[in-house]
Amino acid sequence: MSTLSERLNEIYGHLIVLSDTVQENLQLYPYLYKDKNILNYHIVQELSKYDVSSADVSSIMYMSADSATPVSSKYLYKYKDGKFIIYQTDLNDAYPKLPVIFDPALYLNSPKNQILLLSNESSPLLLYLPTTDVSSDSYFIYTLNTKGIEEMMRSIMPDNFSAIALVDSSKTFAVEVNGEILAPCLDSIPLTSGFYTLDASTSICVQTGIFKDFTLISQVPQIRSLTM
Repeated sequence: MSTLSERLNEIYGHLIVLSDTVQENLQLYPYLYKDKNILNYHIVQELSKYDVSSADVSSIMYMSADSATPVSSKYLYKYKDGKFIIYQTDLNDAYPKLPVIFDPALYLNSPKNQILLLSNESSPLLLYLPTTDVSSDSYFIYTLNTKGIEEMMRSIMPDNFSAIALVDSSKTFAVEVNGEILAPCLDSIPLTSGFYTLDASTSICVQTGIFKDFTLISQVPQIRSLTM
């Protein structure tokens, strides 16, 4: 799994660089465009450039402290009562996904450059937050391309792996391939790097430290391992 974990942590590093670049490029926009409608139009155009050029990002949202009106390169965002309502839906989707609610107040004490998992009955959503302080001059939310991560998992996963998943600290699936195989034993799997015996023919491989707080879990053929 080392190749996959390296690639995922490369994505994390790329997000930090991308965020710095986007924030720097947008700093002058409020001074260049006084009309808010024109300003928002140009911000969306600028965000879309980075959205299209980065395979790791599905959507980028921007909100300035003085407007409280989020604008996004792709997904629809609404801001109400201090919470973001995220509609993770393309115009061409035949079956629109349910909105996800993100409350920044729950993460005020979290470190910068945080990746977190939100989920509902429809689908999980991975967000990258350069800062958790919504009162800052400019606030950004990056939605990760989970489809791209899943495709990368499938392409890198060895033939003898029956399942693999990226989970958060509560063991909720963020991205998975054949996750239904791992689900029945997920509660008993320790989030500590190593190999663990599942049964006479199967082991579980655990690798922590992905996106800082996430873990890769895979089901592999039996090898000499620790006991769960």
